[in-house]
Order: sequence, then structure tokens, then C-alpha cells
Amino acid sequence: MLTGINNEWQGSAELIGTQLDTSKKYPEFLRKDIQMVFQDPYASLHPKHTINQALIEIAKIHNLDNISERVGKVLEDVGLDAKFRYRYPHQLSGGQRQRVAIARALLPTPKLVLLDEPTSALDASVQSEVLNLLKELQREHNLTYLMVTHDLDV
Repeated sequence: MLTGINNEWQGSAELIGTQLDTSKKYPEFLRKDIQMVFQDPYASLHPKHTINQALIEIAKIHNLDNISERVGKVLEDVGLDAKFRYRYPHQLSGGQRQRVAIARALLPTPKLVLLDEPTSALDASVQSEVLNLLKELQREHNLTYLMVTHDLDV
């Protein structure tokens, strides 16, 4: 429901100041305000698209301006320099892929980021790096996270 992927739900909820219920279609404007980081950084990126292509696609979907600058900035925000723009997902480590997935979610400047097991496919040291990055980004961008995890330590 929160992602707008499935509108088959019952009841009501208030989300970012907007009342949602089963009688209304999912509001278009919320699609920019709510973004998602999927569990598997390997499956969430198109294997034949460069990182640049993947991020530009999101910027175009949300009608963002200054796309090139935004892509560079969001990659910098997640700790990836400009050389990563023209790489393909298979050329990145799991942690780097998850950073790209986080960058993709941050590009439209959301208010709420849904995190579905964002570290489950990563080893322990990279998990820690990604969790620290998420904390830092939360402070910098004034984000709200809703995280699903089965790992109580996370």
C-alpha cells in the first residue's frame, strides 16, 4: 500500500499529512515523497543499464531538473565518486550496489524511505557501513525510515 504498488487493502491511514483509504486511488504526488530500498541489491538494478542510466531514469520519472548535477550529488551523498556513474551493476560489490539503491531512493528527495531488509544480502562489516550511512543520511536529509528486518541486531 505505501509504495502504491498494490491498492488492494482495506481501512484507512494517514501518510505524510494525506488521508488514504480504500475509496481513493493512491495519490500521484506521494510517489515522489515515498521511496523504497529493496532487499536484494543484485536484483534491484537492471544488469544492462549503467548506474547513470538507472538514476537518470528515476529523475525523468519524477520530472526532476538539473539531472546530471543531482545524480552526481546523490552518488556523493552515498559515498560513491563519479567513476561509478558509468559502471554496470556486475562491476560493483554488494555494498556498492546497495549504496546505488539508496541513492536511487534519495534522488527524488522523499520524506519517507521504506527499507526492506536493506542489509540482509551483505556481510557483517558491509552491513555496519550501510547502517551507518543510513543514519548519516537520515540526519542530513531529515528522512523518516520504515525498516523491515528479521535481524534483531540490525
